[in-house]
Amino acid sequence: QSEIENVGRRPYIRRAVTIELPSDTASAKVKRALEILRKILENHEGMAEDYPPRVFLRDVNEGSVGIFMIYWYHPPAYWDFLAFSERVTLQMSEQFEAEGISFAAPALTVHMPPDEKSHEQR
Repeated sequence: QSEIENVGRRPYIRRAVTIELPSDTASAKVKRALEILRKILENHEGMAEDYPPRVFLRDVNEGSVGIFMIYWYHPPAYWDFLAFSERVTLQMSEQFEAEGISFAAPALTVHMPPDEKSHEQR
């Protein structure tokens, strides 16, 4: 038997996201990004004392620097949670822009087969 979770009775809504900065971001800017996110979430709307928000440098790889952000919103009022999440995202974007901190562009490599017609016309 497995337990069924009634999500309508949960005490919170959780948002967990990784914010990716370009891999060549200077360490001072990475530290500043962490500070900005922690400040935005400090004593945030919908925060319960036993569920403080968390922001950590999580990954550094060839494509990006990953900052993990997680927060819980109480009570689980979905539309209020979405409005709050939008404000967090806009504040983050505005403050990053003001500080010259960029988001990483998605890494995508597209391999196209050679176009046979273009070879025939040459």
